[in-house]
Parts: sequence; structure tokens; C-alpha cells
Amino acid sequence: MTAATEFRKRICSPTALAMALSYLRPGMAASAVEQFWQQLVEDCYDPVTRAYGMWPQAIFQANRYGVLASVESNTDWSKLETALQQNTPVVCSIRFAKGELEQAPLKQTAGHLVLVYGVTGTNVLVMDPAADNTSTVARIYQREQFRAAWLSQRGAAYFFSPASTANSVLDSH
Repeated sequence: MTAATEFRKRICSPTALAMALSYLRPGMAASAVEQFWQQLVEDCYDPVTRAYGMWPQAIFQANRYGVLASVESNTDWSKLETALQQNTPVVCSIRFAKGELEQAPLKQTAGHLVLVYGVTGTNVLVMDPAADNTSTVARIYQREQFRAAWLSQRGAAYFFSPASTANSVLDSH
């Protein structure tokens, strides 16, 4: 939400993607992170639809940065847990009505993308691009509430190959 007013509420996809890529491709200098994110926002823009959330474009950008990725629809929780066990974050598309996802910076949404980086017994650890500022991006959501917000519609998510797999595939070409 620190981006320009005209598009700050429309860039959850490239922002969540930037968080995932920063994790999967470590070593970027702190001074370069802001520029990387701004470039990714620009690269994810689709002039035909005037949207930043074109999922195939996000996957293309991940691949440009050397991370194998896909968009998948899910009906259960297990794929998310498997990815997290491999130290691979997942960008989840969520939908929820008022009161259905406590602690969320949005009161409701018909579609929003967040980065999931961990799960505990009753909680889901999330980086939410809708936070008012960078110090409140890290969120903890109740597992069952998040699960419903993610799986109730389509369970769509960006999945990434573990960094070692992606790097070995890239190195072989």
C-alpha cells in the first residue's frame, strides 16, 4: 500500500510474487529490493486488460527470474503444506466476506493474493500486500478461516519449484 495511489490497490499479484522471488532467489542487496519490486510491477502489467493480476504473466515473470512456477487450482490443503515443508512459499488467491478473515487488512474481497510462508497447528503465516505499511505486512491468520478463504472458491495459487530444483533445471540448459 506504499505504492502510487492510482494502482496501490491493484498490485497484490506482483507484490506477492516479488516477496516469493526474493525468498527463492536470496542474495539481492537491500538497496536493490525496491527497484526489483517496481520493475516486477511494471513487467506484470497487461495493457490490454489494464490489470496487474494476470496470472500467466506472473508465472512468466517468475520464470524470467529463474524460478519455475505454475498456477494451480486446489481442492484440499495438502499441496500447500507439502510446498511449505519444502521451504517453498505459496501465493494464494483468497476471497472472503466481512468477518470471515480476522486480522486481515481488507474487510472483504472478491479476490486478493497473499504470500503464505508457514503453517502452525492453528495458524497460517502470511505476508499480506494489503497492509497499510511494511511493518504490518506479516500477518497471522486463523488456519480454518484462511483455509475457507482460499479453498471455498477455487483454491488457486502460484506454486514454485524448490530453489534447488529450479536452479538445477536452469543450469542444465
